[in-house]
Amino acid sequence: MSAPSVGSIFFDIGDTLATASITSGGTRLVLTVLPGVLSVLTKLRDNSIPLGIISNTPDNFTQAMMERSLSDAGLFDFFSPELLIYSSEVGLRKDSVMIFCFAADRAGFPHERNKCLFVGEKSTERHFAKVADFKFFENPNDVLTWIMAREG
Repeated sequence: MSAPSVGSIFFDIGDTLATASITSGGTRLVLTVLPGVLSVLTKLRDNSIPLGIISNTPDNFTQAMMERSLSDAGLFDFFSPELLIYSSEVGLRKDSVMIFCFAADRAGFPHERNKCLFVGEKSTERHFAKVADFKFFENPNDVLTWIMAREG
């Protein structure tokens, strides 16, 4: 599998890759990976497609806290560190095109944002990804199916 027209794929975390809950003290995010996600991420990573995250995170959550949560859930190693974009760190949220433009820049596609894909369960977030010229999908299985179909 190779997808030369795909530059990078960005995923939302909560309800796309995993269910998420914040501990009672509000200092830790616990992720439970959704069925099929690890298989999809493995296939994408094994075919050299750079993977990233675009996530709205609580203001008090640092990059280190997010990466610990991803690591504890067995997700961290699938993603390129430079493509991990957390709203609490970059000051942008998925309620505008700006975070998607920021992600495309980080991925090296500031003028070819249509090479970036966003996978997220919320239609409003997919709308802003579309406005930013990203391809978009509701769930991880959809993006894998799309890539496989393009290869014939």
